[in-house]
Amino acid sequence: MTSPDLLITGGTIVDGTGARGRAGTLAISGDRMRVLDAGTGAESDAPLAGRTIDATGKVVAPGFIDLHSHSGLMILADPRHEPKVRQGITTEVIGVDGNSYAPFPDHGDLEAFAWLNSGLDGDPDRERVALDWDTVASYLRRFDRQVSLNIAYLIGNSALRIAAVGWDDDKIRNYATEAIKAAVEDYKKKHAK
Repeated sequence: MTSPDLLITGGTIVDGTGARGRAGTLAISGDRMRVLDAGTGAESDAPLAGRTIDATGKVVAPGFIDLHSHSGLMILADPRHEPKVRQGITTEVIGVDGNSYAPFPDHGDLEAFAWLNSGLDGDPDRERVALDWDTVASYLRRFDRQVSLNIAYLIGNSALRIAAVGWDDDKIRNYATEAIKAAVEDYKKKHAK
C-alpha cells in the first residue's frame, strides 16, 4: 500500500454492516478508504501518512443518515450544512411528512407551499434560493454537486395532491388519483436504472 493521505488511529471502527465495533486504523488515499487491522496495536505498524488523526476514545464511522429532516430548502441556502456535517451526517432524507418541494408544475403553488411550510422548513432569502424548478428532476439538480451531503428524496403527497387537484379541501376524485399515479409512473420511467 502506498502512503495514505490520512490515517485515523486509535478509534473504535463501526462500519455499518451490523458487525461489532473493533479497534483498527482507517487509511484514506484519495477517494478510497481501507481498514487496517489493529494487529499488535503498535503505532509503528501503521504506514506513514500525510496527516494522522488520533481518535482514541471515539467511534469512527462512514457517516450517518438523518432519516427525518426538514431542510429541503434551507440546505440550498447553506450548502455546506455544517451543523449536520459536524455531527457525522452524510446523507439527509428530505420531503418527509408529505411535505416535498416538487413536483409543482405551477410556480405560484410552489411559492405558496414554501410560505405555508416556512415555519417548519425555514424560509431562505429568494435572492439566495430562487424557487425556479417545477419537476422532481429539476429540483434535485439544484442539489447535485452543490451541497455537502448526499440527498435522498421522498415525493410528498402534498405536492402530488396540489398538482392534481389544487388547494381545495375536497375529496380526490378518480381523475385526480389517475393524474397522481401517472406523475409517479412518469418519474419512475425517467429515473429507472
